[in-house]
Amino acid sequence: MGKLVCRWQNRPCISTYHAGEAGVGKVYFYNKLDKLLSYFSLNFAVSNSLTKELYNAELLENFISVKKPTKPRTLRSKQEINIGFVGRLSHEKGPDIFIEAAKHSPSTNLNFHMFGDGPMVNELDLSAINYHGQCEQQQIWQQLDVLVICSRAEGLPMVALEAMSHGVLVIAAAVGQLPHIINHLSNGLMMGESSAQALQKQLKNIEMLSTEQKQYMLSNAQKLIQQRFSGEQQFKQLDRVYNTSLLASLPNF
Repeated sequence: MGKLVCRWQNRPCISTYHAGEAGVGKVYFYNKLDKLLSYFSLNFAVSNSLTKELYNAELLENFISVKKPTKPRTLRSKQEINIGFVGRLSHEKGPDIFIEAAKHSPSTNLNFHMFGDGPMVNELDLSAINYHGQCEQQQIWQQLDVLVICSRAEGLPMVALEAMSHGVLVIAAAVGQLPHIINHLSNGLMMGESSAQALQKQLKNIEMLSTEQKQYMLSNAQKLIQQRFSGEQQFKQLDRVYNTSLLASLPNF
């Protein structure tokens, strides 16, 4: 409605697109219509794949409030490692993949935790993991060493940026903008696909890596967040478009 009214009033409209998944039912039709109507607006999207589905769109990566970096925790080879899933318990986020990997993990050094709620909560075998439900983010990062993002579809998940900022190692599926953020064995680990088998492979890698390798990845991850996802670059993009379109269209008084 906003796009059509702006078109009628000959005013520019600026829209941002965040959802990497197509959705189902009414959400599917809403997303489809919203993307078709992107013809009538100037558009930002959080992933390269989303920009290709829109008219006149440019990449605007998500950002977080970045404070002084916390010292990356020391992940020793023999200590227990807390592995976490954080997010909505829905099919596109892959909580079933996380639980399947936890069920068949042969390691006794890995503890699996799940934070969040959603439509799949009653379908999942939560006995296989430590289920915490909804929690404050600060409580989550204090309990985790590794975050798993095993989504089937994504844009640019904020949870990845938050984890990297808080010194939590990220294992991610190659969906949405994640392959453009996570550099395998440099600032995190990438799964070849969103599956329990692919996740188990990277969990084995975590246990095999030396303390020095893990610290190297954690340090690189925090540097990336400081340099690229603090909001400074994103503000400049938005400010440029608003100044050149919205302000230029205002009537002279």
